[in-house]
Formats: sequence, C-alpha cells, structure tokens
Amino acid sequence: PFQGRAREGGWVCREGDRGWLGCVGKSDESHPRAATVPLPTGALGTRGGFLGEAHSLSSVLQALGVPPLDDPTATPPPFNPPTRPSSSLAARSPEDYEPWAAALPYLERVAQLAPCSTLWQNYLAQTLFNTFLRQDAGGQANTSTAPPPLAFSFDAPSPEGAGVGQRLLRPAILAAAGRYGHLAITAQALELVPNLTASSVDPDARSALLATAVRAGHRDVWEGVHRLYLAADAADERERTLRALAAAPGAAADPLDWSLGPEVRAQDMATVIVTAARARPDTPSLVWAWLGRKWRPVSEKLGGGNEGARRMGSLLESVASLFSNQTAIPEVEAVFAASRGVVTEGIYLERARETIETNAVWVTAHGSKLCTWAAQHAKLKP
Repeated sequence: PFQGRAREGGWVCREGDRGWLGCVGKSDESHPRAATVPLPTGALGTRGGFLGEAHSLSSVLQALGVPPLDDPTATPPPFNPPTRPSSSLAARSPEDYEPWAAALPYLERVAQLAPCSTLWQNYLAQTLFNTFLRQDAGGQANTSTAPPPLAFSFDAPSPEGAGVGQRLLRPAILAAAGRYGHLAITAQALELVPNLTASSVDPDARSALLATAVRAGHRDVWEGVHRLYLAADAADERERTLRALAAAPGAAADPLDWSLGPEVRAQDMATVIVTAARARPDTPSLVWAWLGRKWRPVSEKLGGGNEGARRMGSLLESVASLFSNQTAIPEVEAVFAASRGVVTEGIYLERARETIETNAVWVTAHGSKLCTWAAQHAKLKP
C-alpha cells in the first residue's frame, strides 16, 4: 500500500517477486545504513525459515535504528533513541507507520527464536515500546521527571484529523506492546475488558485490547471474553475473540482442548492451535506434545479426503516450523510418522525440517550476541 511513497524523513518500500523486501528510510549522516529495515523472508511466505540465513544480527539491530555491525565480533554501539531520531524506531513520530510495519514482524519472530526470550521481550516492552509510547507528541523525547501520557491507548482513538499512518500504527503498537507485557498497556486492558461494550472501544483497537487482557492470565478475564465469543453475531467479532482466547496461558484456560469441542468450528480449529503455539516462546513444544497425543481427533475434526489431509499437513508444518533447535526434529518426525495415514504427502515434513534447520543456524550464529546486546539495554526491573 505504500510502494513508491517517499517524503522528507519518510520511507520507501520495495516489492520483489514474492512480496515486500523491505523499507528504506532517510538515514542520518553518521550512520548511512541505519534506517534500512529488511523483512524476514518467512513473513513473505518464502521457504528457508522465518528469518533466513541471509538475515543477520545486524538486520535485527538495524530494525531498532542501531548501526549495522561490520565486524560481527564488535560490541554493538549504545542504543540511544533521543540522539538519533532520524533512524530510531523508538523516537519516530506517532504518524510514521511504515518503518514499524516493516519491523514488527521481524521483532516478533526474533522474540520466538531468541535464547534469552524473556530478556528480549523485556527490552521490547519496557525500553523500545515504552520509549516510543511515552514520548511527547511529534516524536520528541520526554525530558520531564513525570512520565507523559501514553501516545496511544485503547480508550482514546486517534485524534480527529489524524493521518492514515497514525490510525494504522495505533492498533499495531498496542497489540505488540501488549504481546510483550508492557505494564501500562496491560493494566489498561484489564481495566477496560470487564465493562466492554460494542461501542466502548474503537473497533481498530479491539483485537489488541482483547488479546492483551487474555494474555495476562486471569481466568475471569478469559471467561468474560469467552462470553463475548459465544454472543458474537458479526464474523469479525467472533474472529478477534477466538484469537484472543487462543493466546491464553495455561493458568487461565486450555485453548487446545477447547478447540476440539463443539464451540469451535472445524475451520477455526487450526487458527486456535497455531495461535496458541505462537503465543509465547515456550508454547511450541507444549502444543507439539499435545498434537502428538491428539493428532487423531484433530484430524477427524478437520475432515477426511484430500482437503482434510492438506489441512492437517499444513497445521503440523505451521507448528513445527516454530522450533529453532535441531534436537526437536526427531519429535517432529515422530508425529508426522504417526499421522502418515492422514498426511500422506511428505512435503509438509520436508518444509518443516528445512525451516527448523534454518532457524537453528540463525540462533547459533547470532543468539548469544543478541542476548548480550539485549542485556545491556533492557530494563530488568520495569
């Protein structure tokens, strides 16, 4: 939607044969490549893993506005958003949607793969997103002792006259900040959900609100959103409540067994299972173990014939592709072998194995350096 767009301090996004390749923005003079934000290949549906071997730690740091590392053994330079507003995500204007649109899928996948996932998510929530959300209007860093109000919130829609970028960025930032546990965003979601009505929250931010509240892990919140799901008449409301319920931690509910029940339609079951697998870094292994026990009733609900086999194969591939350790491959192969009578084509296992191996290569090459860098910049006690 923004191919070819350029403005002073803005971004140009390039499109390749298989989707968006990345966005390039105006760089400052001291760091001429700092504003390049490559997209992860897997986000475009290409093979070879979500990150791909070509995407290095430098690419991750570039997405944050940090200069790329010419020497992979060098210590990354300090991340100081207020001093480099032209290249830092955290100091972008609340209307500058394009760089965030390119970076968010990348940062999400790194959060899944990073060996120090808790530390990395702490950095994202309490440093990157908090700096962005707490800045003064217009992208100026806050210098007062009292924190300013959030740049975006669930119950305050974009101001009248806001540009398209600001309207698009608001739900994206709220969803991402909630995913990584931003304290103020989570508290606001928990306050709003119990009294939620059809008109009390802007529809653009409703999905982010529901998912953020459910992720907090309170059983009563899950039950409240569950009631909204059962009462939903509109397809979009049913979809957003379904996805929110699927992301619940185990303390709140068991979305996996719930997906097998009559409340979840057969065509929606895979959405619940994959969303649950992507909810947190530890959930792929939990979901895969569940699939190892439940693959038969899952396949029965998905239906028979070629279409049922395709759905089952795609589901298994989607979950297995989240692993980043090659030690998981035997477990993956075991479930595929057990379900061979249903998933007869080997392409699903082949692609899953290839993705796991590629993810493992990235983690081996860059995981420790990423964790060292995150430890230097994360606020361990938000």
